[in-house]
Amino acid sequence: MQRRQTPHPGHTYLAPLDFDPRRVAQIPRTFINCSQPPLATIDVIRTRVCDPRFWDGAWLPGSRVLELLTGHDPMISAPQALTGLLLDCLQSSKLN
Repeated sequence: MQRRQTPHPGHTYLAPLDFDPRRVAQIPRTFINCSQPPLATIDVIRTRVCDPRFWDGAWLPGSRVLELLTGHDPMISAPQALTGLLLDCLQSSKLN
């Protein structure tokens, strides 16, 4: 796996994404919080997705946060658990 990894493209931190949060919030979404070990570069995102003020309150309705006790690459460290969560998301979307 290590030989296939590439550096994170820095421009993603510098180029703001222009979008309408209310329009995006109309789409049901799931955030899988891979929390062990913590990763300082994305800790701010972890708090945002649970914050009712994020996107002026538009984020939380229609969203859910699931936790996976693994690192930032769950497809490597916990593939079966990740697959289970993704299949669960698929089932949930079919019920709605």
